[in-house]
Amino acid sequence: MLTYAAALLLAALLLIPVLWLFVMSVSPAADLTAKPLRRWPETLDLSHYRTLLTWEPNTMDQAFLAAIRNSLVTAGIAVAAALVLAVPAAWAVSRNPRMEWSLYALILTYMLPPVALAVPLYLRLARLGLLNSTLDLALIYLSILAPFTAWLLKSGFDAIAAISRLLCGWTGRGWTRFCAS
Repeated sequence: MLTYAAALLLAALLLIPVLWLFVMSVSPAADLTAKPLRRWPETLDLSHYRTLLTWEPNTMDQAFLAAIRNSLVTAGIAVAAALVLAVPAAWAVSRNPRMEWSLYALILTYMLPPVALAVPLYLRLARLGLLNSTLDLALIYLSILAPFTAWLLKSGFDAIAAISRLLCGWTGRGWTRFCAS
């Protein structure tokens, strides 16, 4: 019971600043400067969100929405490419334990300081003409995501292989196609 109380206290401590930021974002300026400070606004003011999410040329709002779009595109490309590369790699390493050294070699790249890779990476991206684009940032993220994703997926695929061996033993190898793989 004490564990649950501690978890609830920790959750409250972590969520209170987020809640306070939200309350400040929907409060009118007069409520934010009033003394004594009002904990909850008398009226909700959504004009800040309306202003921020309106697409008008040559404004900070347009820059914000463009940054959000670039972030979503970059993250989408990096995640999709990481899954395309990591799923077959993790499956192959999971099915062939002799190849596990290759996964350790990928993970060892995390031991290199990022500064040691910055100059060669910059020169390579400059040679390919990919500087200052969402694709170059996605490639950098991919170099971080792919090994880590393969590492995580491998343990999941190991569990699937163990469960399938267990099921095939219980069913008397009734699923010959599934059990043979």
